[in-house]
Amino acid sequence: MKSQLWFVTSLVALEMSLAEVHAIPKTSFVRDFVNFYRISRVCVISPDTNPWLSETLRQLIRFPGCFTSAPGVRKGASNPASGNATRPLPAPRFSCRGLRVMRLGTPSERELFKEIFIGEEIRQRWLLVSGNDFPQLLEPIYLPLSNMITIANFSSDGKVATLWESYQVSEHLEQRTLPVGRWVSIARPPPARTDTHAQFESVTAGEKLAAEGVFSSHPLVAGLAIPKVVRVERRRLGVGALEAPVDDPPLRRRDLTGLHVRCTTVEYEPLVVLKHHLDGTVRVKGLFGKVFDALREITNFTSTCRRVRDGQWGVEVGGEWRGMIGEVVDGTADVAVAPLAITLERSAVAEFLLNVVASSYGIAMRRPSNEDYMWTVYTKQFERGVWGMMVTVALALGAALYVVSRWSKNECEAHLSESFFTVVGFLFGQGTTLGFQTVAGRTVMLATLLLQLISLAYYTSNMVSALTVGPSLPALNDLRDVHNDPAITFGFVKGTANTVDFRDSSNPLLQEVWRNIKEEDLSPTAPAGMERVREGDYALMLWELFFDMNYGHDCRVFMLPARYFSTYTSFALPRDSPLVPLMNKLILDIVSSGLLRKWWTELSYSTTDCSALEATPIELKTVLTPFLLLGLSALVSLGILAAERSLCQTRTPASLKKYSSVPKE
Repeated sequence: MKSQLWFVTSLVALEMSLAEVHAIPKTSFVRDFVNFYRISRVCVISPDTNPWLSETLRQLIRFPGCFTSAPGVRKGASNPASGNATRPLPAPRFSCRGLRVMRLGTPSERELFKEIFIGEEIRQRWLLVSGNDFPQLLEPIYLPLSNMITIANFSSDGKVATLWESYQVSEHLEQRTLPVGRWVSIARPPPARTDTHAQFESVTAGEKLAAEGVFSSHPLVAGLAIPKVVRVERRRLGVGALEAPVDDPPLRRRDLTGLHVRCTTVEYEPLVVLKHHLDGTVRVKGLFGKVFDALREITNFTSTCRRVRDGQWGVEVGGEWRGMIGEVVDGTADVAVAPLAITLERSAVAEFLLNVVASSYGIAMRRPSNEDYMWTVYTKQFERGVWGMMVTVALALGAALYVVSRWSKNECEAHLSESFFTVVGFLFGQGTTLGFQTVAGRTVMLATLLLQLISLAYYTSNMVSALTVGPSLPALNDLRDVHNDPAITFGFVKGTANTVDFRDSSNPLLQEVWRNIKEEDLSPTAPAGMERVREGDYALMLWELFFDMNYGHDCRVFMLPARYFSTYTSFALPRDSPLVPLMNKLILDIVSSGLLRKWWTELSYSTTDCSALEATPIELKTVLTPFLLLGLSALVSLGILAAERSLCQTRTPASLKKYSSVPKE
């Protein structure tokens, strides 16, 4: 073991050297305090060796079930080489596990406590043995809201003590002190038991009830008004009767009057809705706004909220945190009011409250419509291979008709162009002036009619359904399909937790996607990203809950079935903030009371089943292609007519021209 601890053998020797010291009543209280809470480890701290230290150790060392130690505190001031007048002295080296017990009665003891009570020690449990001047002794020391200090204020004879707690809502506000218990010595301690396997002294129900009469009969503690919010128990112990709190002190310190909280936020409807004021501040509404308002009303703090300066949520870039997390880390804000994803990286620099909303991420895309197939809306019914086969069969039937008409003696002869036009006319449901007398000619016509029947049935059924319900969804299921499609640009909202999800992932697919993402592929906000989705071939990774609330009714967009990065979200506070335990307790109360569920039901949003059949008017873009083709066909026919007339005039004999030029009588 380290030399910083003086173990039991050394302490027994110290006790024997001070055997002439009589029992000190204050040390008997320490024994009862340890027994009351069933504490198994105790550290007794003192700047020097004195009778109080010796007697306290004597009381605790022989106490069964409790390991007691006296840590050696090596102060920097005792080492001349540790610093000078212009250089701050290092904090004392201190190692302890369990309850810290210390006497607070002199300036030197206060300075030692001030040096020790930093860092992790702020969250540890302390018992300070003091007198009526403890408020003045503690005044220069910052006692955060989450401290676990119990102060025992003893009478002059040391046989009566009142228990107090002291804390500060913030460092610049005054300390608040409230009574939480009392102790009265009623007997000398019984002889210590030698059974090392024995546990703490038992307390029966009768002894608990008997302790109530002890307090009411003693004038120094009878009038002590313990607040009702403090849950206490009374017990008759080995030396005296003790009334002490049995709840968690930080969780009942709800009155934060005088505390002003600066919050940073970002708009994320309907979870966070911002109402802007002329001075640049905002009022936070929505689900997270209601939770924040409830916390403020319960604890009586005031607040000022502003939009995050760079519009981002919280991501580390080049060793520097940006967004709301960055403002919480650098002290610009005391809390971030938004559904911030609780990630390992963020939790290393900030504290998160209990989960308020949970969801996962999906990929939002634009739903195909007939407008996307303006030039192919009447050709996409068949694939290219089918169209090619139909053209080949039609050409073959035209050639067969020409051969039959030329070689058959009983068929009228048809030109090659006339044969092909006859087949095309049959395919479009038109007749012909040609008469077919032979079995061969009629067989060719029946084959053409069969092709027309089959192709028209498939074509019209597909076209009618497509014009009615629109085209089917693309054959995409997950991120891999999106990444493999070169026509689609993938991105997410800049500054969100998705940056870390992709950048620091060990998944090969996510790493490949991250390497291919460009700065312009990221969206500044979720609404801006959804605008890009509706405009064209852009896929946006978005929080599923946000998509359902804001775009669940919009059949122009849809979300792929795959889900990624299940996320819990909540408020973010600075690291080691004393407000965290209290706020977590209040959020639990809000959830258990049903308020959070009630606020959820008050969110007005709707979703639409876009797969339901619903006839809608056909827009101009959908029918523009056939009208253009009809107009183009008319222009082509006029052009052909002009060419034919020109050709006929060229082939007319000159004599006919002269004859035609003679005027009629």
